[in-house]
Amino acid sequence: MFAVLAFTTAFSSLSYAEEIKDEAFSLLADDLKYSQSGTMVTAKGNVNILSNRGNLWADKLTYNTETGRVIASDNVVYENEDGVTVFLDSIELDGEMKAGVLKNIRVRIGKTLEEGPKLAATEATRNENGVLSLKNA
Repeated sequence: MFAVLAFTTAFSSLSYAEEIKDEAFSLLADDLKYSQSGTMVTAKGNVNILSNRGNLWADKLTYNTETGRVIASDNVVYENEDGVTVFLDSIELDGEMKAGVLKNIRVRIGKTLEEGPKLAATEATRNENGVLSLKNA
């Protein structure tokens, strides 16, 4: 689940993703369920992932323990310690944290809307080689 933080941190490098995947974090949610097989974990309602590098909020998060695939959806917001805030409809990451898709992304750099540059795109994808592509940016 921490993979979500790696990809959304202003499109950081793959080495950064590898660096943080073993760090401690806290997961809070109104409802947390495991599938009968134990391979799917679903967090719903006021989902919050807290870490030293930033915080992620979403209405829903699913994690496949076999594949490592993570999907956060509905009102997704990520804010890192440098004041970069990413607003998304959804984010989907592969288990290796090397590829993913973000839908309806809006990025704000700075603490207020008036401060710093902004970015918006209908979709952002990152392939296994770290190449980032934006649609309708």
